[in-house]
Amino acid sequence: MLEGQIVYLEVDSITPNSYNPNEMPKDLFDSLLEDAKQNGAEALDPILVRPLDSENLYEIIDGESRWNVAKQLGWQRIRATIRKVSVDEAKAINYRKNRERGNLNPFKEAKLFESEIKQGKTYDQIAEKYMISHAQVGVRLSLLNITEEAKQIVTRVTMDRKVSPSHLEVIASIEEPEKQTELAEKIVALDLSVRQTEEEAKKLVEPFKEKVVVPCEFRDYIMELAKVVRLNLPETAECENCKMEKICGEYKQAIFELTHEISS
Repeated sequence: MLEGQIVYLEVDSITPNSYNPNEMPKDLFDSLLEDAKQNGAEALDPILVRPLDSENLYEIIDGESRWNVAKQLGWQRIRATIRKVSVDEAKAINYRKNRERGNLNPFKEAKLFESEIKQGKTYDQIAEKYMISHAQVGVRLSLLNITEEAKQIVTRVTMDRKVSPSHLEVIASIEEPEKQTELAEKIVALDLSVRQTEEEAKKLVEPFKEKVVVPCEFRDYIMELAKVVRLNLPETAECENCKMEKICGEYKQAIFELTHEISS
């Protein structure tokens, strides 16, 4: 059996790999399934496999969805191309082909890169292996910080309201699990753009600044008085649920005297 030639392999002699970051949308898979059902084995491009140590067993390098179609249709054999490569080479080939198709699942990417880190590889080595930037490695690995609850929320969206990797990066930048969940729910419910998501994230992480309020009839005077006693009040002070009761009480006479002087 010559390497590189298209051959027919038994479907049951082929196994999927554990590192595939591809995720084919259901509508595309259904379309592929229907095409194969109508037009037979020739409708599917040959899958790419590598021989395993066990005799007549192969691991998929590229083409897991096509293999699943063949299994679902009950085919005994499928067209394939055999390539003798190491598992590291297979990972790089699989990643490159799926990236070209644009079907990478960012969470699966994160797991793939995490497995490389556990094997002792640096960010630069991972970037070189998968032909991506050092920054992209870091960004994908940051997605490991997203809680399972938030992950489930964003992965339930329909194809016409896809949550992009950029949305996920914003979620991952938030430390508090409950705030990750809150942001994920807003993204899905309101169909937020990435920019809108960033704005919502800022609101969640910025400390709440309680407005200092003063009684409206004495606003100008008490603002001046506050400066005298070195109390820094914001210009946005409002007149609801006054928090200045103590100061107002202590300096009430001075306030009235100021009022009288200006009005006379």
